[in-house]
Amino acid sequence: MADHLRTFPILGVEKGVWYPVLVAYSYLFYFLGTVILWRRFRYANIHFKLQTRLLIIGGFFPLIINVFYQLSWIKPYEGLDLTPYAFLFTYFFIAIAILQFNLLNLKPVARDKILEVMTRGVLVFDHRNKLIDFNSASKKSLASNRSKLKLDNTPR
Repeated sequence: MADHLRTFPILGVEKGVWYPVLVAYSYLFYFLGTVILWRRFRYANIHFKLQTRLLIIGGFFPLIINVFYQLSWIKPYEGLDLTPYAFLFTYFFIAIAILQFNLLNLKPVARDKILEVMTRGVLVFDHRNKLIDFNSASKKSLASNRSKLKLDNTPR
């Protein structure tokens, strides 16, 4: 078999003077985006924390493969960048976040915004009459009427 039939056909890659600047620029904004994402959801409820962790973990696969490519540690064929294939792992983690943890569901965000905008106090109780949620208006109302507040801890 001829040599040209055994080799993997690929275009030549020629790195210019701006290539390292572009790589540094890409890494800088990747890390900046990750820090913003982490700081924004660090104190969120557990549901949003899991979603954020899955997004961050999924984003590390292409980054790590690209770092290996830039350092010439992984190049199965000269010039072949495996970074686009690493996005398959990212898609897997995003699929888990969407299907298992409702990543694109706006209900929790909308609920939080609606409760905080309401001027009247709202208290949410579960089936055992345990307080599970409240808005800032109810917090202010309860704080100002603390003497009138009656707590009943007896089980029903």
